[in-house]
Amino acid sequence: MNRPRNPEPPARHQTWLAPLAGLPTGARRAIGAALLAVFVGALDLTVIATILPRMVSDLEINTADIDRYVWIVNGYLLAYIVAIPLVGRLSDLVGRQRAFAGSLVIFLAGSVWCALADNLLALILGRVIQGIGGGALLPVTMALVGDLFPARRRAGALGLVGAVDTLGWVLGPLWGAAVVALAPGAAPWRWVFFVNVPLGLLAVFAIRRTGRPDLLPEP
Repeated sequence: MNRPRNPEPPARHQTWLAPLAGLPTGARRAIGAALLAVFVGALDLTVIATILPRMVSDLEINTADIDRYVWIVNGYLLAYIVAIPLVGRLSDLVGRQRAFAGSLVIFLAGSVWCALADNLLALILGRVIQGIGGGALLPVTMALVGDLFPARRRAGALGLVGAVDTLGWVLGPLWGAAVVALAPGAAPWRWVFFVNVPLGLLAVFAIRRTGRPDLLPEP
């Protein structure tokens, strides 16, 4: 008489970090640094929503000129969208680390420019520079995922990148409101851009320490 098979144990609960399971240390650092940068870039996509009135007031921009100051938002968005399809191929030519570091440096330069802007034109230009760097980070991170994960595990890792990007632009308005509420000075909105600098430098430092991360082996 055949004995019944023992039931299989229930599968472990999968966390949102499950795609990173089994990654070598160097690869995990690279993905972590890239996800941090993508998150910060996505925050700045929508962070303006709650700080725009304060910016318009502090820079003495005429609120009737909505067709002009709306470019504080649109300038970043358009640059972000345009950069996405262009930089993936560039990272194939110059390498992931260089493309990532270069994109992040552009984003941080735009952040500092925005923080120091004293008129509308300067602020719009800073946002465009930010958008180029922020948009470039997304395809570089996706290309990095393609390098580090075998095909059968790549979809989950790309889903994680998309989730982090979405989380960033969802939390952007809350982040802007929190920074303005806590930051010192007469123009606290500037700290929304200054705070990007240490976060971005942390990501650059982390990815520079990874060396050449190993490919995750096929299970």
